[in-house]
Amino acid sequence: MKPSAVFLLVIGAGIVSSFAQESWSPTYPTLERYRATWEKSPFDRDTVASVQPSFAEDYALTGISRIGDDWTILLVDRKTRKYLPISSSDKNSELKIVEVFPNSDRRQAKVKIAKGKQEAILNFDPNFNQPIGGKKAKPNAQPEAVEVKAAEPPPKRLKLRIPKKDEAVSKKPAG
Repeated sequence: MKPSAVFLLVIGAGIVSSFAQESWSPTYPTLERYRATWEKSPFDRDTVASVQPSFAEDYALTGISRIGDDWTILLVDRKTRKYLPISSSDKNSELKIVEVFPNSDRRQAKVKIAKGKQEAILNFDPNFNQPIGGKKAKPNAQPEAVEVKAAEPPPKRLKLRIPKKDEAVSKKPAG
C-alpha cells in the first residue's frame, strides 16, 4: 500500500469512530460559581475607609521661622482669619509642633503639628499670604501713575545790603 492510502485509511477510521461515540461538548462551570462576584462586586465596594475631618483643615500655614533651636510657625484660622503663632518652646499651647520641614522655596515648606493624639501635616498656603488690601501684585507690573502737584514758588526773599564801612546806616529797608 502506498503511504497516502494508509494515511487516508487512518483519518477515515478516526472520523467513523468519533461518530460512533456520544457527541462531545465542552463542559461549562455552573452559574453558582459567579454568584459571589455578582453579589459583592469589587467595583462597587468602598475601598477607602471613611476619613473623619482633620483639625488641620481649619488652619493654613503662612510662615516658618527659626531663632536658635526654637521654631515658630504662623498659622491662619481659615474661618476667622486670625493669626496664630505657635512656638516649639511653648508647652501650654493647644497645638504642638512635632516636626518642621523647611525649604528654601517656602511653597515647599511643611510642618507636622499635633492636637492631642491627632497629627497632621500642613503645607504652605499662598492664598493666605496676601497683602491686607486683598490685591495681588502683578508680576513685572509698572507702578500706577501718581499725580504730582507743582510746588509753590518759594517766598520772595528780602535783599539785604551790607553797608560799607564809610556809609551811614539808614533805618529804612532797601527795596
